[in-house]
Amino acid sequence: RGVKCPSIIDGFSVGPPILKDFSKYLPRTRLIVGIRHPVLWYQSFYNMQAGNNHKLPAADSTDFTVGCNKGNCGKGYCQMAKLFCLNRARFHLGLAELGKTPLDEAERELIPPELKVSDGNMIRNKIFLYDMEQLGDMNTTRRERLWSDLGDFIGYPDTIPHDKYKSSHGRGGARAERARINICDKRYDPIRAQLLVHGHQMSQWICPYFVKQGKDVYVSSQDYLCLLVEKYAEDPCGKLVRMDNGTYMSAEGSN
Repeated sequence: RGVKCPSIIDGFSVGPPILKDFSKYLPRTRLIVGIRHPVLWYQSFYNMQAGNNHKLPAADSTDFTVGCNKGNCGKGYCQMAKLFCLNRARFHLGLAELGKTPLDEAERELIPPELKVSDGNMIRNKIFLYDMEQLGDMNTTRRERLWSDLGDFIGYPDTIPHDKYKSSHGRGGARAERARINICDKRYDPIRAQLLVHGHQMSQWICPYFVKQGKDVYVSSQDYLCLLVEKYAEDPCGKLVRMDNGTYMSAEGSN
């Protein structure tokens, strides 16, 4: 038996200490964590909410980039009730809160300071990390290895059935279709620019620290996973490039 509950990690320090409860009362429960390029995640998340006829703000609103002040923080250190806040794409913060890495001075430079990670915060549960792209890997051998490794991780006696696809795009309809976005449109350049700053941080931290130094952290095809994570620092639309000061801007405007 299992349960899908992203808020266990997405909540960071907000709400009940679910992760610590898992570690204390269910230390043998194994956690499977999926991550994705932050730009592609944001587009998918926005369009899923559109499909569910959620009340949507303009997808290029600068309100998404505003953080929280003390007392009004919600998930991901966003302002309360800001469902589409870009800070929620900082997946490495949720991973860092698991306490699986050394958390030395160099590592902490890649973890935004508002998340106060304690050295004694490590949970006892084993973690399996994968990237969404691995599920649709065109390399059949490598894709099947993922399911085999995942089966070994949870103690499944055979190959995990994976021949059915369940979409989370929402209920749909004409209204939902009109509300969906293409994150590569020029109007979303500022949104992607901010997401890519988060992506660059993740590309520098996830593999060097969480994957390669993390205690009780498991992956499949490590080299391929790390290659995917390195691309978090690159615009999947091919339009923005990283500047020397760490910001992103149009490749045309950078010449």
